[in-house]
Amino acid sequence: TSSGPGGGVSNVKDINQRNAEIGFSYGNTTYDGYLGRGKYREAQKNVRHFATLYPAAFQAAVRRDSAVRTYADLKDKHISPASGSGPALVRAIVPP
Repeated sequence: TSSGPGGGVSNVKDINQRNAEIGFSYGNTTYDGYLGRGKYREAQKNVRHFATLYPAAFQAAVRRDSAVRTYADLKDKHISPASGSGPALVRAIVPP
């Protein structure tokens, strides 16, 4: 069965709360949950990474006249991925 909206973030929370035994999520989403950062209010210490099933590429499109040329250029920019989705957590790949 599905946990419903929120995808990978909800799946990590469900595993941590023992509402599910296995869930799918991006590695960076699970890691953020384990540390209690990003979309998580507290550390989700009852989660473990089991396997990486496929590589997931992040894609971005900007206007040709944009100053954005690399992911690092996205720092402090407003972006609009689907709320709660794995790609919405792209901040994990943007350097501090």
